[in-house]
Formats: sequence, C-alpha cells, structure tokens
Amino acid sequence: MGATLKSRQRILVVEDDESMAEFISTVLVHDGYRVASAHTVEVGLIDFRNVAYNLVIMDLFMDGMGGIEGISRLVEMNKKVPIIAISAGYKNMTPNEALAAAKKVGATAVLPKPIEAKALIEIVTGALDKKNSAAKSSRRPGRFIQNMRGIY
Repeated sequence: MGATLKSRQRILVVEDDESMAEFISTVLVHDGYRVASAHTVEVGLIDFRNVAYNLVIMDLFMDGMGGIEGISRLVEMNKKVPIIAISAGYKNMTPNEALAAAKKVGATAVLPKPIEAKALIEIVTGALDKKNSAAKSSRRPGRFIQNMRGIY
C-alpha cells in the first residue's frame, strides 16, 4: 500500500490504557495512517457513526461497555470495516480465549498484548489489503470489459 493511499486510511483506536493507545497511534501515524483514539467503547461508537473509518482497533476489556459488545455494535453499523481485537486477557481468561470470543462476534483479526510495532503494522496492512481487495472484486466490470468476453 503506497504512502498516498495510507494517508487516506482512517483508523480508530479504542483503548482505555492511554499509554497503549498512544503507542498504537504513534506506530500507525509513523507508518502513514490517520489515527483517532477513543478511551471508551461508548465514545468510540459515537466517533464511528460520525467519521468514515477504514479500520478499528478495539481493546476487549474496558470499563463501561466492553470490547466484545462494542465489536458486535460496530459490525451491526458497518460490517465492511475490519476490526482488530487486542487483549492481554482478563481474570481467568487468557488472551487467546478472549480473542477467540472476539472473532466469534465479528473481529476480522486479533492481536494479543503486549503488542510489537512490526506485528501491528503487518496485521493492519493485511486487514486493509484484504478489505480493499474484496471491494475491488465486488465491483461490476465496465461495459467495455463486459463486451470483450471471449477475446484473449
């Protein structure tokens, strides 16, 4: 994905840990993305309604509405936007168990904490590339292309 395309990609980070949100935002901005943060799911949902985000990164365990419910609501609002769930686990739940639950409700990809910058960039790039490929393949061919059937 070229720098120009990345600079058009808007990412919403929903994370209650300010240092983690800042780390994720810094890595993504440095890689060329436009990033906004919300420190609660409730604020994240309001932002999501008002801004055309291309991807959401959602922590699973936060005060108020949790990330699992947040992912469900995001999917209801726009199932085409990829959602990356992040978690360090919670109480007796391991990160992998929590992230598996997130996949069941609609997370496109998952990333356990602690997060490494390289892994974050790879998963974001992969999710956006997959979304962009799906969007391109769902477009109908133009009239010129339709009329060229059988010509190789």
